[in-house]
Amino acid sequence: MPDQTTPITLRTPTRETFREFLVPATVAFGEVWAEGELENETEMVEMDRIVGAFEGDLAVGVSGAFSFKMTVPGEQEVGAAGITLVGVLPTHRRRGILRQMMSELYRQATERGEPVAILWASEGAIYQRLGYGMATKGANFEAP
Repeated sequence: MPDQTTPITLRTPTRETFREFLVPATVAFGEVWAEGELENETEMVEMDRIVGAFEGDLAVGVSGAFSFKMTVPGEQEVGAAGITLVGVLPTHRRRGILRQMMSELYRQATERGEPVAILWASEGAIYQRLGYGMATKGANFEAP
């Protein structure tokens, strides 16, 4: 049972500590990243947009965002926070950690002038309580 008296603190990783921050996501999604995959991911992410939730020295949650541009009605382009890499250890769920991390991501998005946050949820019901709703039921992609 987790120690519910230890406060949860939010931190931003460095390239050297990124692997530690990913532990909650790998547990949540049942994934193991090979070294090459981790290096590739490390090059792609915006480290200042990764939020890790820690209980003492233990990473118990992680979330992040990518910077996007999105066309909205009226054919205007706005900044958008593409929410990604969200996971909380099963032992630490139902304690407000997800909400704490998402609030920080929203704060960052506001600072960056991004009025929209978007995500592709593996469990959509989780995000309804954070204000998200379904935008589409399907999509097709073509690549050369």
